[in-house]
Amino acid sequence: MGVLIKTFSLALLAAALSAGVAAQPAPMRGPAPFSAYDSNADGVVTPAEFAAFRAARQAAQAAAGMPMYGAATAPSFEALDVDRDGTLSPAELQAGQRGPGMGPGAGMGRNMPGFADYDLNGDGQISADEFDEARTARVTGRAAQGAMMRGLADAPSFADIDSDGDGAISAAEFEAHQQLRRPGGR
Repeated sequence: MGVLIKTFSLALLAAALSAGVAAQPAPMRGPAPFSAYDSNADGVVTPAEFAAFRAARQAAQAAAGMPMYGAATAPSFEALDVDRDGTLSPAELQAGQRGPGMGPGAGMGRNMPGFADYDLNGDGQISADEFDEARTARVTGRAAQGAMMRGLADAPSFADIDSDGDGAISAAEFEAHQQLRRPGGR
């Protein structure tokens, strides 16, 4: 078991050194640094880099006998690629990483949706109609799963999140609002 973990760590280090950078070591749990995903150090993460890192990390965790809570519900590359350019920027990856593990379904704030969950047409902003449609679908789905639906009366309105009042919620506005709602974010 320990040999596989050492092999995984050495493989990551070798990949980083062959690219001419000193990558940050990837933790076995929690959000991994951008450099751990960006194996060629070009400043973006491609779908192949994303998949390779995730597969290697899951294999190392499985070999170490670590439970992989949330692996089945971890967000896809497409869900994190908010601007739909086919790559992930450091900001996109960071916005998709929440608590221990990645994205919705992991750690504190696990029930918090991501920007892509509301940006239904994928244009990089959330309209009032998209907001209402996504919220209704989310509440309906969670209720059907038997989730406790506390706090609905206190749920933020579209206007609460659209801080600049331009009639659309940007990824930055959405993330700023989510930060306030996370434990310790107030």
